[in-house]
Amino acid sequence: MYARRFLLSIGMMLMCLGGRVEIATAQTPAPAPSCERPSVDARTVSAARPVTPPIAAQQHIAGEVIVQITLDENSKIVSAVIVKSPSSLLNNAALQAARESTFATAIRNCVPVGGSYNFVVFFGDPNAPRPGPPATMIAYFSGAWNCATADGSPSFLLFGLDATKSVLIETDASGNANGDLFTTSVYYSRIGNELHATRPSRPLAYGVSSGWSGNRLVFHYTSVPDPSAAETVTYDRIDADAFVRTSATPAVGAAVDPSVERCQRIAPLAPR
Repeated sequence: MYARRFLLSIGMMLMCLGGRVEIATAQTPAPAPSCERPSVDARTVSAARPVTPPIAAQQHIAGEVIVQITLDENSKIVSAVIVKSPSSLLNNAALQAARESTFATAIRNCVPVGGSYNFVVFFGDPNAPRPGPPATMIAYFSGAWNCATADGSPSFLLFGLDATKSVLIETDASGNANGDLFTTSVYYSRIGNELHATRPSRPLAYGVSSGWSGNRLVFHYTSVPDPSAAETVTYDRIDADAFVRTSATPAVGAAVDPSVERCQRIAPLAPR
């Protein structure tokens, strides 16, 4: 009580002298976000592979269709409209692929927030002349590749050779919305007529492919110590410097949960 009177007396004196009294009040700090990742950009969870309409295939119509999708806060598609397309013949197939894909909406301050995003659907020309498949996987994949998923999320692949030039080493680097960089490696070697792949990451996984079938190469992975954790990785060769890679793993409540990315070679393998 005496202290309050003393402060008031000081204040009165300062006011009489032309001064100003400012009483500082403690600021209540904003509560910290209550989730592990309070801010996450919207992303494509699984991209459905589009089916080129027969009439578009007959006319060799190909290219990228940009579909603007709008998501609600529950990651459900509210609307899908065509933003850009090389031909109206591809539009319905692009919209169907967008609606069959699954997405995760953005999170801001731990709260899901709906919004509109561009989803890119790529149509190749199934009738375009293509070079025959390479003799070996090493002959085709050696080099550096830029890759991107259907929603434009980038990654980088480098296929190099070991010292004996008998094993192809894949290094896969990708990042997330927080700027974190993740790298994984896969080792490929030929054993008889089969191609064997080993992923030393945890859990350890082995893959086997019988080789190219046309322009497709498929690896079936099993992991150790859980053989039931299977995965199928498919490489569809588009031309000498481009491929589409699809990874599918069993998902709870669904047949597969595919991840699709298109890769373009940006540099050949440097000679040793």
